[in-house]
Amino acid sequence: FERLNRGSMALNEQELRNCVYRGPFNDLLAELERDPNWRKAKGGISREGRFKEREMILRVFAFANRLPQYTGNLKRFLNEYMAQYAPSEPQQLKAHAVFFRQTIQNIYAVFGDKSARLYEVNPRTGRGSWDTKFSVTALDIQASALMNQPTAKVQHAAEQIREMFLFTMLT
Repeated sequence: FERLNRGSMALNEQELRNCVYRGPFNDLLAELERDPNWRKAKGGISREGRFKEREMILRVFAFANRLPQYTGNLKRFLNEYMAQYAPSEPQQLKAHAVFFRQTIQNIYAVFGDKSARLYEVNPRTGRGSWDTKFSVTALDIQASALMNQPTAKVQHAAEQIREMFLFTMLT
């Protein structure tokens, strides 16, 4: 399929994965893309085209479950996750959904409308501000820090967590 796709408008990597790795996990990615907490963290009800958000969600799972196996080739890493490590049993799928929803809820509890945004300082003025653009890099960092944490604990420490994120970004 990948070879046949090269003749017309080229599909991006997640569009190819959507075709090649059909099944319940792929359906879960589509479901989570519509999740209200994801939509709030992402910053709007409109989804990005061409399955870009599904790839972001896939990254959360792949890095959470297989980070030690990541060697720098993201395409291969995500393809392997979809092909060999994605859950297929209903109980596993449910656990993945709960994990993702709690992680995103934690991110939003700490960062609110600044979820998955970077913070930068203008070198000329010395003033800092949050980027308005969603950053998959910031999502990776925030998700890895806040996954598997009780929401009440995260909410209690939200200001400290946000300050540590800013400190880390700036130093």
